[in-house]
Amino acid sequence: LGFRPRDDQSCSLGRDIDTLFSILLSVGAYDKNGPEALSRPADSRYIINRFMNGAVSIANHYRTFHEDWSGQFFRDDEQDREYLRGRVLPPVEIQLNETKLLDHIITYTGEDALSYRIDPGGRLTGFAGNRTTGITIDDIEYRFAEQPAKLIWTEIDKKWLYENIDQLYLIQVDRPTQLSIPIPVDSTEGWKVEVCEGEVYQTDWNLPFEWTDSSLSLTISDNEAGKWIAVYKEKE
Repeated sequence: LGFRPRDDQSCSLGRDIDTLFSILLSVGAYDKNGPEALSRPADSRYIINRFMNGAVSIANHYRTFHEDWSGQFFRDDEQDREYLRGRVLPPVEIQLNETKLLDHIITYTGEDALSYRIDPGGRLTGFAGNRTTGITIDDIEYRFAEQPAKLIWTEIDKKWLYENIDQLYLIQVDRPTQLSIPIPVDSTEGWKVEVCEGEVYQTDWNLPFEWTDSSLSLTISDNEAGKWIAVYKEKE
């Protein structure tokens, strides 16, 4: 190129310099509609990542917020409060309103980070969000909880399963609520729902459930809140 192109998204030298990224984008190193291109513009509020299993994660960008930290191994709450005195942190709210992301239209309200996974058939197979009730994807509304909550549910890859387990989903919600999880199953026969008191993959008691309109309905009490719930089907 005849010069050394720079990329300084964090504005460490006073301004956003995107020369290197623009060159790589123009020669096809990045998809123009991919997560890197969506995250890179100076006015982009969110950073977007796509992972090998198809999951997409979104969070507020902190690229221009200088973290004044001494570098010790452990964080010190009192020091952190002093470092942050008089400084305004970037927002934690995520607000997507019919936003086009990687070939899908997303509407979502929550905090901190959002992750979701859509399989090649267009079925939602995983979700993680905080202070949210659900998500709308391509005009399909998925309402998981009655009240805003921190909620995770996902299918576990078969390579992590015991030989006698055909499919396994894990669910966790941080508060008592009524859950409706659209687990994409071909048949609702033979499924079990159990709570993990200690470690994941070791269940301790059964949890009543029912299938309603292809969604798994669960009532979460204080006993189940914050614990992993295993939804699984054994091999025939």
